This record gives sequence, C-alpha cells and structure tokens, in this order.
Amino acid sequence: ALEIQTLGKDGMRYRSNLQQAGSRKWVQVPAFEVEHLRDSAGAGDWSTAGLIHILASRGLMGFTNVSPERIKTAVTFAQALAAWNCGFDGARGGMYQVNSADFRASIERILRSKKQNLRLTENEPEKLIAVVARICSSCRRTARQTVLNRLLHKAS
Repeated sequence: ALEIQTLGKDGMRYRSNLQQAGSRKWVQVPAFEVEHLRDSAGAGDWSTAGLIHILASRGLMGFTNVSPERIKTAVTFAQALAAWNCGFDGARGGMYQVNSADFRASIERILRSKKQNLRLTENEPEKLIAVVARICSSCRRTARQTVLNRLLHKAS
C-alpha cells in the first residue's frame, strides 16, 4: 500500500497505491541537514516510529484513507526524528541524554529548518510512547517506559 525507500543524505522517497494517496509515482522528500553527525545507528528505527506514529494513529481506516499531505507530513516527521537521532551515539543515545522539553524543541527546530509547519500536539507523546514500546522490544520493559515518559513529557 505504501512503499518507502530511504536514500541517506538524499532523503526519502515514497509511492503508494492507496486510492486516496493521489499518485502512484515516486515522490522524493529531501533530508534534513544534520549539524553534528555522531552516529546514524537507529535512524531507521526512529524514522519508522515517526511514520507509524503519524500514519497509524487513526488505525487501519485512517491509513487506507490517508491523503497525500498526510503521507508527506509523516515522511517529513520521520526524517526529523532520524536527523535528531544522528546527533547522538547509539540507537537510543538521545533518549537518555535529552529531556522532554529539549526533545520537542529540537524536533520542532529541525522541522522549521525545512519550512514545514509540523508541531507536536499535547496528546501525541503518550501515543508515541506506545508506538515506540511496540517497535522496540527493550522499551516494553517498565523501566524503559519510564525513560520514554521522561523523554516525551514535560517535567512536573
């Protein structure tokens, strides 16, 4: 239904045969510039989590009726997460080094650098925690869920 190819520094491209997606041709979305590349390990995992977060948040019916704009939003958000992750050592390095407020600010700064108007809404962190926990077997453990909560929620 949706095919995505990562192209490294050249971004991603996607095509879809979903009826609402608009076109079956390849659409390329350029990558974000990574200011301080430390390690690209885990970038694909973060990207996948971002795609699932945006495209699967409305369930199967939401996915099968996804608009071309929503697909591009998902790909752009996914690339922002991947770019952010590349600034840390290891696949989960940023999860252990950055608090929720800084994480959100970093993602929004990356998105603004591409002149996109994507913002995290208040209810999205809890959904993202669930998505990441389903994807990452290590994150299913209660201790990891606590780290995810700390990462994605503002400190009280």
